Amino acid sequence: MKENYLPNVVLWSIFFSAVDAYRVVVFGGSGFLGSRVCKNLVNCGCEVISVSRSGNPPHWASSEKWCSSVEWLAADATPSQGTDPILLSKALGSIDGAVSCIGSIQPRPEWVQLLGLSFDDDALRFEIGSVNENIVSICKSSGASRFVFVSVSFETAKALEGAIEGYLDGKRAGEEAVYKEFGNGALVVAPSLIYGGKRFPTIGKVWRSIVDGPGKLYVAGNDALRRIAPYPVEDWIEKMVFSPPIEVETVARVIAAGAVGAIEEKLLLPRRQEFFDKRGKPVEMANVSFIDGTSAIERLASLPSIINLDIKQNLDQKDRPKQSKEESAFQEQAKNQLQKEMKKLPTKEDAFEGALAGKLPYLYPLPVIAAFFTVFWAVANQQFVQVVSEESGNISVLSILF
Repeated sequence: MKENYLPNVVLWSIFFSAVDAYRVVVFGGSGFLGSRVCKNLVNCGCEVISVSRSGNPPHWASSEKWCSSVEWLAADATPSQGTDPILLSKALGSIDGAVSCIGSIQPRPEWVQLLGLSFDDDALRFEIGSVNENIVSICKSSGASRFVFVSVSFETAKALEGAIEGYLDGKRAGEEAVYKEFGNGALVVAPSLIYGGKRFPTIGKVWRSIVDGPGKLYVAGNDALRRIAPYPVEDWIEKMVFSPPIEVETVARVIAAGAVGAIEEKLLLPRRQEFFDKRGKPVEMANVSFIDGTSAIERLASLPSIINLDIKQNLDQKDRPKQSKEESAFQEQAKNQLQKEMKKLPTKEDAFEGALAGKLPYLYPLPVIAAFFTVFWAVANQQFVQVVSEESGNISVLSILF
């Protein structure tokens, strides 16, 4: 007897009529990386919600077709100061996956001490750690089963440990919160320097060619010398500087794949530890699924299953039934209330996609360094004269820079 069966196309049409599309929320979705994550998620068939303080698409994407498929929400995830987490959770409705691209290093805006440049560790712990802990809680209450958190590569973390402790503490807190709430559904993507779009694309490509060429030989030579030294010490600043930068679209594609569950655990390497705080005590990072650095991200991005990412291949969405009319009305009510509390900020085109926003303090040490270098150069080249008083014969001015 011949078996009766339905073609796959018919089966998929019946399946999708019973469930909503796979829904993913991207915190920081208006930003440099987050907006590209939204683009990749839309292109693979997801229903995408972007949450950011501006509530608007970035200027570069405002005229692109995929942009109209994203729901742009204005909200502030800062605990106790921003949007009510219950209200935001209601506005999001039921979601399947979440991504957080929030957490950058911002120095103090004011001049501090001699060099001027400094970082507020407590502020960084709050703005990165506490904010992402709040985001994780909101997404969990909205039903998400997967969460992708953007952190930093091993080399970058080793270079910054102790020096900017608040930044790494914040990232660590975010990773631990994601792992605690989502377990096997948690994924951390940890790139090094990201370039692309309007953010220094030419410089990024040039530096990548240097790092992959003479830079690799330079690092290998130094490593060989360290191996024969009696007390070898790793130079993590060197490792960070010569880590290959990565193109933003590549990172975004892997993050999107992680958000829909297209990255299998067997494809990942064990996470490296060996971290210490500024007092030299060992610090253990969360043992979460971890994609570390440029080579690991690019390896995954080159897989056919991720290049041709299609949400229809992911069956996790069958667990969430289609939203009822009452649930939809309740969600719209929460969105309207959120819109009243958070006015969308006007969209503006930032230079280099905001790469330089808040970065002026990084220039503060330059005049001090220049002054020290000038004095050193003058001493080395004997660019000083002595002035002797004609009346007494004593030196009235000890030295004047010539």
